[in-house]
Amino acid sequence: GSKSHAAELTAGYYNTRESDGYLPIARLFKKHRTVLNFTCFEMKDEEQPQHARCSPEGLLRQVTEATRKTGVGLAGENALQRFDGSAYAQIMHNSNIKPRDSNDSESQMCAFTYLRMNQQMFQSENWRRFVWFVRNM
Repeated sequence: GSKSHAAELTAGYYNTRESDGYLPIARLFKKHRTVLNFTCFEMKDEEQPQHARCSPEGLLRQVTEATRKTGVGLAGENALQRFDGSAYAQIMHNSNIKPRDSNDSESQMCAFTYLRMNQQMFQSENWRRFVWFVRNM
């Protein structure tokens, strides 16, 4: 949400309001016929601290548009250990992001990796929600 995108610049991405730093990366992935795997599929902007000025939803939308423009497959994963229905619903929503101004009904998502499997996930209520999530993906 900041004008400079300082965190991305620090990491070597030139991604400002005037320059799409993810499009050259997607082009490189296309050149080498690879899939772009991206994180934060379960995250919502409203769940982030306001002072951080971050937008995981906006970032994911930007990356999705870069992969669509270049024809690169998009794979996703969760960043956080969450077993709640809201996170699963957000993953499903984000795995079906459509291009702006498009009637395309096909999802660009080609794979999803569920991270953070552990003993807590197998607790009865968490497991029930996870099974629902997998069946609905």
